[in-house]
Amino acid sequence: MLIIKLYILILALLWGGACAEDKELPPIEGSLSTAVAMRAHPSKSLFYVLNSDASRNYASGSILTLSAAGEKIASIQTPRVGVSMAIRDSFLLAIFDREADDDASATLQLFDISTAEQPSFVKEWDLGTECKPINVTARDDYKYFVLSCLNGDVHVGTITADPKASTLRHVRTYPGYARRAVYIDPKRELAFFFVTDFGVPQVHDRIANDKYTFKIPGDISTRSEQSNDSPDFVEESRQIAGAVRTSSSAYQFMVYDFRAEAEADFPQRDYIDIVDTEARWLYFNLFNHDGAPDDVDTSNDETLKYYRTNFWTTRPDPVDPDVFYLSHRGLVLNSKSPHANSIVRVNISGDPRDAAQLTEQYLSFDRVFGFKGQVSDKSYFSDFEVVMVQGQKTVVVNSFRDLVNFENPEYRLAAAALNNLESFPWAPTQSSGDVGAAFYGVAISQEGKLLTSLFYSNSLQIYELKLGSGLKLLKTIN
Repeated sequence: MLIIKLYILILALLWGGACAEDKELPPIEGSLSTAVAMRAHPSKSLFYVLNSDASRNYASGSILTLSAAGEKIASIQTPRVGVSMAIRDSFLLAIFDREADDDASATLQLFDISTAEQPSFVKEWDLGTECKPINVTARDDYKYFVLSCLNGDVHVGTITADPKASTLRHVRTYPGYARRAVYIDPKRELAFFFVTDFGVPQVHDRIANDKYTFKIPGDISTRSEQSNDSPDFVEESRQIAGAVRTSSSAYQFMVYDFRAEAEADFPQRDYIDIVDTEARWLYFNLFNHDGAPDDVDTSNDETLKYYRTNFWTTRPDPVDPDVFYLSHRGLVLNSKSPHANSIVRVNISGDPRDAAQLTEQYLSFDRVFGFKGQVSDKSYFSDFEVVMVQGQKTVVVNSFRDLVNFENPEYRLAAAALNNLESFPWAPTQSSGDVGAAFYGVAISQEGKLLTSLFYSNSLQIYELKLGSGLKLLKTIN
């Protein structure tokens, strides 16, 4: 016990010393320090890079402006713990977590990038100490954006004509699971929220029966032989069914209606009041490139459903407003999610507002990247982009397995044409078990230059993307 107390005391002294030294740390200026996010300017040949300075080398974090050729143009000081960025037209949004030793709140900052080379600060929102922000999502030409927190809190914001008057409101707390993967659908004015497993991966895909509907959970006398999307193992147990109604399931996604909520002035509603309309069940059975299904039983038996979970990022289709993409993750090596680690195309064909519909009546799913035999069992898909390259709809994806939660991590950066895999097959352009080559995040400029971060090396790399010949490294930026 004495040894443990001494150890804690030493850690406290070291941490306290580090805090005191922060006042004497140099300004970050144009330096790089654990870059966590990058975005390409929508109309200029520029990148924005968010430095988090997780190693406390500098007095702050920053947003660095970078040319497509890799030249450092400008730097603007920000809070240290950067998390994520999003661009909406001529504005950039960046979220920052609170530091472990800091009583200050997490924050959201808004920047004007109409002068692309030099972002200018517009406004900051205090997110409080309960919100650990995990993502901010925005779309060009759509007035609302979304911020999600680790504890399930959801904030909806509006960038107004006078940007200093822009608003942010806490509208929901989706309990049970974090929901980092958020898709904003401007055509229907909806947002879809998908479960993300943070930390030690625990949730996994599951095949389950959906043969019955229970009017009263746990009461077999109220059971009818009819599918209702809810797995039978949930409804057969009154305890499990009750827990799902209050805490949600790993196999549920949420549908948020911007249009209806705007009419009510974006109220904050309790989960129990919206669970029947916003919580939906997520399941799909995908096919490999040879046409074989992930699971034969669910293909032949409509009462069996392949429930899915754990998504990191969503991306819109570059040309089709009815399509978006998800990076689906899972633990393959221990067979918990043997058909995960794919980029999944989602097609919206019905009316997602109708909560009485089955999910399959308005959403359909296809694997477009990550076919078996073409990816490593060590892949764990994270950030990705879907863009038009050489007239082909192209995905660029990185696999990031962190040092804490994965043994023998492997890092991959790859690209493929989604609609022409025979002519432009999937090929890893970079693959390494070296922590110095830990790719984190991707952004693609208008002319096809790709930027990624070597997270633990405090450096960036710019590639030229050419289908059929892979990615050519142009420059490493330190």
